[in-house]
Amino acid sequence: MAEPISQALQSFLCFLKNLPTQEQKILVGHNIKGFDCLVLMHALINCNLVEEFHERVIGYMDTRKLFRTSFPSLKSFSQVNLSKDLLGPEFTYAAHDALEDVRTLKKLVCLPSVLEEHKQLCEFSADYILESVEFNARVKKNLPSLQILINLKVVSAGIARKIAGSDLSFRHLEVVFRRDGQDGLSTLLAESVSGKIRVSRSKKMITSLCDYFSGKS
Repeated sequence: MAEPISQALQSFLCFLKNLPTQEQKILVGHNIKGFDCLVLMHALINCNLVEEFHERVIGYMDTRKLFRTSFPSLKSFSQVNLSKDLLGPEFTYAAHDALEDVRTLKKLVCLPSVLEEHKQLCEFSADYILESVEFNARVKKNLPSLQILINLKVVSAGIARKIAGSDLSFRHLEVVFRRDGQDGLSTLLAESVSGKIRVSRSKKMITSLCDYFSGKS
C-alpha cells in the first residue's frame, strides 16, 4: 500500500533535516522545472508544509538544461541517452527505477567536464516555483472570463494569460475603464509589482481594450 503523501513529505523533510550539513539544500533532478517541481510544490501546499520545506531547501537545479549547456552538440538529452554518451556504451542501469535514476544522475553531474559555472546557470529558487504555482492558480481562476477578448482578438492569448496571472479578470478591466477610462487601464496594466510591469505598457494593446469597452470593436 502506498504511503500517504503527507507522511512521505514529512519523511523527506526529516531526511533533509538530518543530513550532515545544516545549510539549505538545492534539489537536483532531470527535466524537473516544468513539471516535477510544480507537482512537489502543490503537494507541499496541500499538506501545509511549504514553510518547513523552504527552511530546508533554497532552490533547484534542472540537469537537462545543465547538460544542454555543457554538451550542446549531443543529439538527445534524455537521461538514458546521456548515460550512454557520457558514461560509455558499456554503462547500463535500470532506467526509471527511482534509486537507479538518482545514482546515475549523480554520476553524470559529477563528471569533471560538467563545469561549476554551468551548474550555477541552471539553478532556480524555491520561491520561483512557489510563485509559478500561485501564478498558474490565478490564471486558472481568471482566464475563462478573458476568453471573449482572445476570441475577438482584442488581446493575444499570451497577454490574456499575463492579465489573468496578475489576478485581474474581465470584470476588473471593465470597472477600471468605466471609472477612469484609458488612463485608468494604462495605470493598472503598467503598474510596478515587485519591480516588474504588471502586464504591459503596450499602447496598441491598451487602445484595443479601450476600443472594445467603448463598443467600437
